[in-house]
Amino acid sequence: MKNRSLRILLTAGIFALLVNVIFYFSYPINIGQSDNPTYLRMIVLGSSDLIHASGYSAILYILTHRFLPPFSNPIYVPNDTNNYWFNTLQSFQLLLHLSLFSISIFLCAKVFSKTAAAVLAMGWGCNVLFVSNVNAAAPEWLEGHALILSLLMHAYARKLTPGKKVLVYCLAAGIFGLAYLIKPNSLLFAISLFPFLLLDKESWRFKTLQLSCSVVIFLLVTSAYANFYHFKSTGTRQLNFDHAWVLVDALPLDYVSSSPEQLGVNSLRWSALSRVTPPEYFRAGGIENISYGPSTDIRQRYTEQLEYIFQMSRDELIQFVKANSLPSGYRQGSSAVPLYSYYGLEKIDALGTGV
Repeated sequence: MKNRSLRILLTAGIFALLVNVIFYFSYPINIGQSDNPTYLRMIVLGSSDLIHASGYSAILYILTHRFLPPFSNPIYVPNDTNNYWFNTLQSFQLLLHLSLFSISIFLCAKVFSKTAAAVLAMGWGCNVLFVSNVNAAAPEWLEGHALILSLLMHAYARKLTPGKKVLVYCLAAGIFGLAYLIKPNSLLFAISLFPFLLLDKESWRFKTLQLSCSVVIFLLVTSAYANFYHFKSTGTRQLNFDHAWVLVDALPLDYVSSSPEQLGVNSLRWSALSRVTPPEYFRAGGIENISYGPSTDIRQRYTEQLEYIFQMSRDELIQFVKANSLPSGYRQGSSAVPLYSYYGLEKIDALGTGV
């Protein structure tokens, strides 16, 4: 029976490998879709970003920058040199994916069974959506690996002796920290990791100490990244300023344009600023540095405008909003974009979280 399960697992693994290799030879790496150009820029330059999480790009840069071939500037211009660079990056991503995939399948076989590992190998390894993401300059595939590895390591740790399980739990916490740096929405996944430690057969003292240790490791990983990698190119240790953009985009489409009497003070301030700021939505994209914005003299003029609006009472804001119409082509979902530029990332991100 064991030999049969092993044969099934090997067959599933080989089939998944063939699917990935065939896909790799069938399609070039996707560098142009959505936010992929921003991630590609970060991989090339070894830089970070204040809108897009940069953990994926940082990992790829650290692992590959010594081995990737030279490229010609700008990297987006198609030529033989850049095409070779893209092909090399695609090959490295495939190798990294297959390596992490193999580790996860091994852990799954250890924790559950070879049959369960075979099911995972077929369902995950042959998922065309996932494989297509491996063949793109995008972070989701690496986030998936980090989350699955962290989950399987938490499950595996429960089977070990106390000394070994401490090591595995701590390593899993570090990997989960990397998942958070790749995409912050990974933090929600912590809910699924906690029960593994909670149901561990060790004492409550052990569980409490291990949880504390895991949290410390998570914080060490993220703070070290912010201080030693992120800060170098962005000029700030705050990892991102996309809160205003995301939260305002999630509001009802007519929220800002609705009756001002129905809005709170911060919403009125947002509405007022949107009415007196150039609607330059073409600026949507990554932001490389905290100093992002127009020249000093232009910024000063708009800073004074911001301060004037912030000093208004609610009644004054209502009158201001009524007296000034929204610009033609106003897009509420992207309204944070020009505000970031003219008033500064920190101020607008703080305002947007209160809208």
